[in-house]
Amino acid sequence: MRAAQTNRDYSENLNFEPVWAALRETDRIIMEGVQQMQETDRIVQENAQQIEKLRNSFSEMVWYMDEPHLTVLTNEKRKMKR
Repeated sequence: MRAAQTNRDYSENLNFEPVWAALRETDRIIMEGVQQMQETDRIVQENAQQIEKLRNSFSEMVWYMDEPHLTVLTNEKRKMKR
């Protein structure tokens, strides 16, 4: 069996530039993802606000459509109690 060589000199084969380039590319990709998430959050918040406005408008519309009926029912109940 061969003995494992433990004291190899790798210094002539090491080059930091490809590693640094890969780290920069990874950082760029992560930052793009962060920007996309922030934009998505902004859009979701805007949509939630618009949905809330629509819900309020719809509720108000239904109230005004049904208000005469509710008034009649309320008046009838008051008459029955007398």
